[in-house]
Amino acid sequence: MRTFKANLQSLFWPVLFFIAGICTSSCDLLKYLDPIPTPYLIVIIIGIFYCFLSGGLSHIISYHHICQLLFFIAGWSIATVQEISYDRYSMELSKDPAPTGKITDISRFAQTDRFTVQLPKNSWWTPAHHFNITLMDKGSTLRKGQIIRINRPLSPIKSDYLPFAFQAKEYWHLKNTSHDIFLYDASDIQLINETPQNPVDILRQKGLDRLDKLYPDPGQSGILK
Repeated sequence: MRTFKANLQSLFWPVLFFIAGICTSSCDLLKYLDPIPTPYLIVIIIGIFYCFLSGGLSHIISYHHICQLLFFIAGWSIATVQEISYDRYSMELSKDPAPTGKITDISRFAQTDRFTVQLPKNSWWTPAHHFNITLMDKGSTLRKGQIIRINRPLSPIKSDYLPFAFQAKEYWHLKNTSHDIFLYDASDIQLINETPQNPVDILRQKGLDRLDKLYPDPGQSGILK
């Protein structure tokens, strides 16, 4: 029991510094250090590591402090890379007249269907970026795994800044989704390629088709879906 408590205590500070690094990047807290440019901060951190390894600061800085600093840098780096990737994909979508991607999720409602489309990834280490399609055509045959193209430009997701309004931009930002489009007809969506479905998606699609046969009214079947 004592060993378990010791392990929890030893994990507390690294996890706290990791979360602090993520918050520092997400809230852009380094902007308050404008008198000290970021390259200078990197040089200072490298100098601290060098002095520590050479023994010059071993009496001031312990291995625990270095470990905590490393976790802080790791959290800040991961959040920064994700934010840079989000901004780059968002700019590309704003300029793309015919965005292309893979359908990764479908949310069915009473009157509309929402398709989440993932953009092709430029690098394996960058997080996936998405855009949404809200389709009024309930009779579409689109499914997960299909590669599609829309011959229309997308619109950036915006928030309503009225008091107590839903902050759509901030919500979808957490899901790496920056743009959306509203379509009335599925013919505006061009099918590029089919990809094999996994067994779970096949069973789910059969269940959805069964609901469409049992409840022809889109309002009823949409609620059940």
